[in-house]
Amino acid sequence: MGARCQQKKPAASGQQQSLPTVHGIHKDISMKEEEVAEEDDMEENSEHLSHMTCGISSGAEGGSQVTCGVPMYRDKATGAPYIMPLYTEPVGPKAGLSSSEKAGAGGGAPVVFSSPAAEAEAARAQMMEAAASTRIRTEAMNLLRGFLDNAPAPPATSSPSGFLFKGPGMPSKLFYPIPSKTSPSGIEMAADIPGISGFDLEAFLAAKKRTSEDCKREARDPFGRHRWVCLQSLQTAALNGKYAEIVVPANEDGRFGVRVQGEPVPKLIKKENLKPIDDAETLQVCRLAAKGESQFIGGYIQNTRWPRAILSSMSGTVSPISVKLGFPLHVTRVQARSKLSERAEFDNQWATYMLIDPRSGFAPDEWQSFVGPVVVWRPDGDVSSDDVSLLNDFVSNLLNGPYCEGTLEPDRDLTPAAWARHRERTLENLRLNPRMEQYEDLHI
Repeated sequence: MGARCQQKKPAASGQQQSLPTVHGIHKDISMKEEEVAEEDDMEENSEHLSHMTCGISSGAEGGSQVTCGVPMYRDKATGAPYIMPLYTEPVGPKAGLSSSEKAGAGGGAPVVFSSPAAEAEAARAQMMEAAASTRIRTEAMNLLRGFLDNAPAPPATSSPSGFLFKGPGMPSKLFYPIPSKTSPSGIEMAADIPGISGFDLEAFLAAKKRTSEDCKREARDPFGRHRWVCLQSLQTAALNGKYAEIVVPANEDGRFGVRVQGEPVPKLIKKENLKPIDDAETLQVCRLAAKGESQFIGGYIQNTRWPRAILSSMSGTVSPISVKLGFPLHVTRVQARSKLSERAEFDNQWATYMLIDPRSGFAPDEWQSFVGPVVVWRPDGDVSSDDVSLLNDFVSNLLNGPYCEGTLEPDRDLTPAAWARHRERTLENLRLNPRMEQYEDLHI
């Protein structure tokens, strides 16, 4: 039967409306309003890359900058590979030229030198700049090639693909390269990086922050998306008392799109038939989306509140690693928010990491494939996306270190004291880098 919530007796005036059907099949609710505009714009106008990029971008004063790093995406319109820099070295403006000479150096008026000696000096400066540019590019390429050649081998369980801002393979809060099947496998030497100066990082981060704040505001709204409600006073008596998740905001008729627990097709129901669930009856959980999920708000790693009654009624698995660290976390498979078909769409790497065996570093077979979305929770308190991100950092470090090297000792490396050291060290590193997103909502 599943969990049911407390509810009033049904009233005759209550109505419940199913979605219109085509040949007896329910139409899907339009989820376009659930997509985050900033992420969609980037996704639609970009092409993901999978290699290191080195190139030179021209400066406003005639100088240039060698930048090497991880491409986030390539703009389809301009071809510009926007990258996360790992190595940057500026090359100053052309030496030996006056302001007027600099103005003509770009192909406008011819350069006029005050004397043959000045012309010779300018030519020598240009040759030196070309040599420096070549040296810098070579050093950058060797540096990055050395990084790739000397990177530790990936563990038996595949590591996070990293580098992209979107998706379940994204890095948590600490952006560092981890070799895996989808990590950079080569170095691209670009003659120029057009438009790299046109990528406004501050504006991008500000838009990302606004999106995050909007999601948090909606999460506080009792009728916000992905909040749970109790159905009441419906003419369809079998639905009364059931829990449902709001998946689409109210339409012009005041009806919300809700997905009843355990049912695949959402329904449109009036607000008066939805009873908000008091926070005292819920727990904050961290929902980890599957790789192929779409059509939802809040990100792949999302804070949300679930009724205690639903969580306790569902089967799940306790993370062995978390038990060793002193804060047992439950990992429970939940219903996907969009259709998952291919095996890869069910991937949920972070969930797999949480279920590894403390000694072997391998997850059970049932948690290695067809995992799907999960919620991470604990009966005695809240769990946040910051908690899970910090734990993923911890496990990733172990998989790429002691587990990979065969030196892990559970009684030394998997203890509350080891967790406390990792937590303190990570928070201190973040404090020293205030521009990085901070862990602010920690409960474990």
